[in-house]
Amino acid sequence: MNEKELKKLLKSLLKQGECEYVEFKENYFKIDDFLKYYSALSNSATLHNEDFGYMVFGVSDNGSILGTHNNKDEKDLKIKIESWFGNSRDFKIYKFEVEEKNIVIYQIPCAKGRFAQYKNKNLMAWYRVGSHNVNLYESSDLNKILEKIALFGNDWSAIAVEDANIDDLDSKALKLAMGRYKEKNPKLNIKNWNIKTFLERVGLIKDSKLINACLVLLGKKESAYKLKNSSDSVEILWRLDNLEEKASQYFSPPLILSTSQAWNMIRNPKYKIYPANELIAREVDKYDQKVFLEALHNCIAHQDYFAGKRITIVEKIDKLIFTNAGNFYDGKAEDYVLDIKSVASKYRNKALVDAMRELGMIDKLGSGVKTMYETQRKKYFPLPTYSYINDFDETRLEIYGKEIDKKFTEILINKGDMEFYKTIMLDKIQKKRGAEVDEDEARKLAKEKLIEGRRPNYILSAKVSEILGREVEHTEKKGFSDDEISNFIIKHLKNFPNGQNRRQINDLVWKYLPGILNEKQKARKINNILFKLNKNNNIKNSGNRKKSIWKLVIN
Repeated sequence: MNEKELKKLLKSLLKQGECEYVEFKENYFKIDDFLKYYSALSNSATLHNEDFGYMVFGVSDNGSILGTHNNKDEKDLKIKIESWFGNSRDFKIYKFEVEEKNIVIYQIPCAKGRFAQYKNKNLMAWYRVGSHNVNLYESSDLNKILEKIALFGNDWSAIAVEDANIDDLDSKALKLAMGRYKEKNPKLNIKNWNIKTFLERVGLIKDSKLINACLVLLGKKESAYKLKNSSDSVEILWRLDNLEEKASQYFSPPLILSTSQAWNMIRNPKYKIYPANELIAREVDKYDQKVFLEALHNCIAHQDYFAGKRITIVEKIDKLIFTNAGNFYDGKAEDYVLDIKSVASKYRNKALVDAMRELGMIDKLGSGVKTMYETQRKKYFPLPTYSYINDFDETRLEIYGKEIDKKFTEILINKGDMEFYKTIMLDKIQKKRGAEVDEDEARKLAKEKLIEGRRPNYILSAKVSEILGREVEHTEKKGFSDDEISNFIIKHLKNFPNGQNRRQINDLVWKYLPGILNEKQKARKINNILFKLNKNNNIKNSGNRKKSIWKLVIN
C-alpha cells in the first residue's frame, strides 16, 4: 500500500473503532500478549467474514492519534508467526506518519480451515466479543465457531444434505418455483422436465444430492431438521410490537412460500402526506410490498446459517425492523445506492443467491438495495437504515412507514432531482445520526442552508421552509391549472350529496387561483370552470341562477 492508501485505511479503522477485528495500542507489548491478540483477531476476522484483522499502534482506545515507538521487524515476527500459527504469508506490517506521528499497522490474515491457536504450556486459542479477548475453548458456542472456521471460504448453502431426497420437497413450493422459472425463461420448454432436471438447472442439486439451499427454499417444514445445526437459522419470526397489540408467528421452509405469508401479516393502511403547495393530500401505502420482499429476501440471501439464529421481522407502529445473523457481506448498503459498487464481488451463500435469482426472488445482488432506497424516496419517506449490531453479530434493516421530520418530506417533494448522496446525508441527520455525515459534506449542506448546528448534533434547518417557501410562492402566483381545480371540485362534491352553493365553492378554490388576478377576475374564472364542468355533464345546478346548488352528476 502507498501512503495515501494507508491513510485511507487508518481513517476507516478509526471510524470503525475497536471491535472484534480491530485493536488500538499505543506501543508494543509482551510476546505472550501479541500471541493472544493475533489469535483473537485472526479467528474473529473469520467469524465476521473479514479478510484481515488489524492491530493499530500509535492510537489510544478512543481513537486519538498519539504516535508509537513500536519498531518491530516484519521478517522476525513472520518467522515466529509461521512457527506458531502457520499462516504468516499474508501478515504485513505498515509504517507511516500521520500529523508527524509514527503509526504502525499489523495486518493479520483471517483463520482459514483451522483456527489460530498456539502453545503456551497449554494449547491456547482466542476470539473476541466486542473488543474483549475471550478464551475460545471456554465458549458455549465452541462447536459452531470451529465449524465456521473449518468451512471458511466454503459455501454453507452448497453443502450436500446427505440423507435428503425429492420426497423432502414441498409440492406447492416446487410448482411455484417451476412457474417462476418458466416466466423468466419463456423460450425454454420445461413442460417435460422431471424434478431432478429442474433442480439441476437452478443449481439446487450437487453431485446428484440436494444441497442446503434446496431445503431452505423448497423443503418441507418437517424436513428442516436435516439441515444439521442450522434448523433454527431457516426460520422467520414475525413479531408485532406496539403499545396496543402484541402478536407473533413463526414461518418455516419452504421459504419461497413463507415470505409472501409473512407479508400478509403486515398492517398496511394508507398514509396521507400533505404537501404545502398542492390541493389534495397524497396517499401512499404505509409499506411497499416489493420493498418488504426485497428486504426479507436479502435477509435470506445474507443470513449466516452457521449462527443458529432466526431471521426476524419486528413490526413497530412506525417501522419494520428486519434482522439476520452476520454482517452486510460485501461493502455497505450505500455503496450500491451511489453506484460505488454495482455487483457484489463475494457472497456468503452463493448457491442460494444464484438459485433465488433464477427463481425471480432477487435481482443481481446490490440492485435490490438501490430499489428499496429509490422506492422510499419516491414516497417521500425516510430512507432504509442499515446497521450492524456488534454485540449480537447481526445486520439490522429498518424500513419506515411514516415521516420523521416534515422538513425532510418537503425537501423530497420540492427537490426531487436532488443528488442521492445529499438525500442520504439529510436522512441521517433527521435520524440523529449526524456523526456518520462527512464533515466536508455537512459544510456544503450548511452552505445551502439545508442544515444547521454543530457536529454531531446537526438538524434540518428551520430555514428549509423559508427556502422551499420561495418555490411555493412561485406556485401561488402562478396558481393551479383549470384541470386541477376542476378535479378538486369533483372530488369535493363526492362528500356532499346535497350539493354546495356558490359561496362554498368560492371558499374552496379561491386561494388556489392565480395570485395576479383581482377578485372580479377570480370570480369570472370560477364561472368558466363551473360552466365547463356542467357542459361536460360532470356537475349540475339543482338551484337557480341566483341561488345555485352544485351537485355531482351520478352516472
